[in-house]
Amino acid sequence: MRPPMSHSWGNWTAPKRDTEFKTAQGKGVKGSTCLIQVCKTTGTGCFTKSLPVTAGHTYIMKVMAKHSVPGEKVTLSLNGQVREAYQGSLSAGATAKATGEWQELTLKLDIPAAGKWSKCDSVLVKLSGTGKNCTCLFDRFEMDEKELQK
Repeated sequence: MRPPMSHSWGNWTAPKRDTEFKTAQGKGVKGSTCLIQVCKTTGTGCFTKSLPVTAGHTYIMKVMAKHSVPGEKVTLSLNGQVREAYQGSLSAGATAKATGEWQELTLKLDIPAAGKWSKCDSVLVKLSGTGKNCTCLFDRFEMDEKELQK
Protein backbone atom coordinates (compact mmCIF):
# COMPACT_ATOMS: atom_id res chain seq x y z
CA MET A 1 0.00 0.00 0.00
CA ARG A 2 1.43 3.33 -1.06
CA PRO A 3 -0.88 6.23 -0.22
CA PRO A 4 -0.08 9.25 -2.40
CA MET A 5 2.03 12.01 -0.89
CA SER A 6 0.64 14.50 -3.41
CA HIS A 7 -2.48 14.93 -1.23
CA SER A 8 -1.99 16.18 2.29
CA TRP A 9 -2.64 13.63 5.03
CA GLY A 10 -4.66 14.52 8.10
CA ASN A 11 -2.78 16.16 10.94
CA TRP A 12 -2.81 16.75 14.66
CA THR A 13 -1.36 19.63 16.62
CA ALA A 14 -1.89 20.86 20.15
CA PRO A 15 -4.08 23.94 20.66
CA LYS A 16 -2.42 27.33 20.15
CA ARG A 17 0.44 25.90 18.09
CA ASP A 18 1.55 27.41 14.78
CA THR A 19 2.88 24.35 12.95
CA GLU A 20 1.66 24.03 9.34
CA PHE A 21 1.00 20.80 7.43
CA LYS A 22 0.83 20.85 3.63
CA THR A 23 2.29 19.42 0.42
CA ALA A 24 5.33 20.72 -1.45
CA GLN A 25 5.67 20.22 -5.21
CA GLY A 26 9.14 19.31 -6.43
CA LYS A 27 10.65 19.02 -2.93
CA GLY A 28 10.37 15.23 -2.55
CA VAL A 29 12.84 12.50 -3.37
CA LYS A 30 13.77 12.94 -7.05
CA GLY A 31 11.58 16.04 -7.36
CA SER A 32 8.26 14.46 -6.43
CA THR A 33 5.48 16.09 -4.43
CA CYS A 34 5.82 15.36 -0.72
CA LEU A 35 4.38 16.24 2.67
CA ILE A 36 5.95 19.17 4.52
CA GLN A 37 5.68 19.99 8.22
CA VAL A 38 6.60 23.63 8.82
CA CYS A 39 7.53 24.02 12.49
CA LYS A 40 7.38 27.69 13.44
CA THR A 41 7.81 29.17 16.93
CA THR A 42 5.89 26.49 18.84
CA GLY A 43 6.84 23.44 16.74
CA THR A 44 4.66 20.44 17.50
CA GLY A 45 2.26 18.04 15.79
CA CYS A 46 2.24 15.28 13.19
CA PHE A 47 0.75 14.12 9.91
CA THR A 48 -1.80 11.33 10.42
CA LYS A 49 -3.32 8.60 8.25
CA SER A 50 -5.52 5.68 9.32
CA LEU A 51 -4.75 2.45 7.44
CA PRO A 52 -6.44 -0.98 7.72
CA VAL A 53 -4.67 -3.95 9.34
CA THR A 54 -5.52 -7.60 9.96
CA ALA A 55 -4.67 -9.81 12.93
CA GLY A 56 -2.17 -12.54 12.11
CA HIS A 57 -0.15 -10.33 9.75
CA THR A 58 3.17 -8.50 9.77
CA TYR A 59 3.41 -4.94 8.45
CA ILE A 60 6.59 -3.22 7.31
CA MET A 61 6.19 0.55 7.05
CA LYS A 62 8.79 2.81 5.45
CA VAL A 63 9.00 6.51 4.77
CA MET A 64 11.70 8.83 3.50
CA ALA A 65 12.25 11.83 5.79
CA LYS A 66 14.38 14.96 5.54
CA HIS A 67 14.77 17.57 8.30
CA SER A 68 16.19 21.04 7.67
CA VAL A 69 18.15 20.95 10.96
CA PRO A 70 20.65 18.09 11.41
CA GLY A 71 20.50 16.66 14.92
CA GLU A 72 16.75 17.16 15.37
CA LYS A 73 14.52 14.05 15.26
CA VAL A 74 12.21 12.57 12.63
CA THR A 75 9.66 9.93 13.63
CA LEU A 76 7.42 7.30 12.05
CA SER A 77 5.03 6.05 14.72
CA LEU A 78 1.59 4.51 15.05
CA ASN A 79 -1.25 3.76 17.41
CA GLY A 80 -3.60 0.81 17.21
CA GLN A 81 -7.25 1.58 16.49
CA VAL A 82 -10.51 -0.35 16.83
CA ARG A 83 -13.22 1.10 14.53
CA GLU A 84 -10.98 4.19 14.28
CA ALA A 85 -11.04 4.68 18.07
CA TYR A 86 -7.61 5.35 19.57
CA GLN A 87 -6.22 2.52 21.72
CA GLY A 88 -3.77 4.42 23.95
CA SER A 89 -1.69 1.49 25.18
CA LEU A 90 -1.01 0.13 21.69
CA SER A 91 1.82 2.06 20.06
CA ALA A 92 5.10 1.55 18.21
CA GLY A 93 7.62 3.86 16.62
CA ALA A 94 10.92 4.44 14.86
CA THR A 95 12.88 7.65 15.51
CA ALA A 96 16.15 8.82 13.99
CA LYS A 97 18.45 11.78 14.45
CA ALA A 98 18.16 13.91 11.34
CA THR A 99 21.15 14.11 9.00
CA GLY A 100 19.89 16.99 6.84
CA GLU A 101 19.62 14.55 3.90
CA TRP A 102 16.89 12.10 2.89
CA GLN A 103 16.89 9.10 5.21
CA GLU A 104 14.64 6.07 5.48
CA LEU A 105 12.67 5.25 8.62
CA THR A 106 11.43 1.66 8.92
CA LEU A 107 8.95 0.19 11.39
CA LYS A 108 7.97 -3.49 11.63
CA LEU A 109 4.71 -4.36 13.36
CA ASP A 110 3.54 -7.90 14.10
CA ILE A 111 -0.18 -8.15 14.86
CA PRO A 112 -0.75 -11.55 16.49
CA ALA A 113 -3.97 -13.52 16.11
CA ALA A 114 -4.62 -13.20 19.87
CA GLY A 115 -4.05 -10.52 22.51
CA LYS A 116 -4.57 -6.74 22.65
CA TRP A 117 -3.24 -5.98 19.17
CA SER A 118 -5.46 -8.65 17.56
CA LYS A 119 -8.52 -6.47 18.16
CA CYS A 120 -7.12 -3.65 16.01
CA ASP A 121 -8.64 -3.20 12.57
CA SER A 122 -6.53 -0.16 11.69
CA VAL A 123 -3.47 1.81 12.74
CA LEU A 124 -3.07 5.57 12.91
CA VAL A 125 0.25 6.27 11.20
CA LYS A 126 2.00 9.46 12.38
CA LEU A 127 4.89 11.31 10.70
CA SER A 128 6.63 14.09 12.61
CA GLY A 129 9.77 16.07 13.22
CA THR A 130 11.01 18.03 16.23
CA GLY A 131 12.26 21.56 16.55
CA LYS A 132 11.31 25.17 15.93
CA ASN A 133 11.79 27.37 12.87
CA CYS A 134 12.46 24.34 10.66
CA THR A 135 10.87 22.08 8.04
CA CYS A 136 10.42 18.32 7.83
CA LEU A 137 9.72 16.62 4.50
CA PHE A 138 8.14 13.17 4.16
CA ASP A 139 7.95 11.14 0.94
CA ARG A 140 7.48 7.62 -0.39
CA PHE A 141 5.49 6.13 2.49
CA GLU A 142 4.73 2.47 1.93
CA MET A 143 3.19 -0.31 4.00
CA ASP A 144 3.77 -3.92 2.99
CA GLU A 145 1.79 -6.80 4.48
CA LYS A 146 2.52 -10.51 4.84
CA GLU A 147 1.23 -13.35 6.96
CA LEU A 148 2.78 -13.49 10.41
CA GLN A 149 5.42 -16.23 10.60
CA LYS A 150 4.70 -18.76 13.36
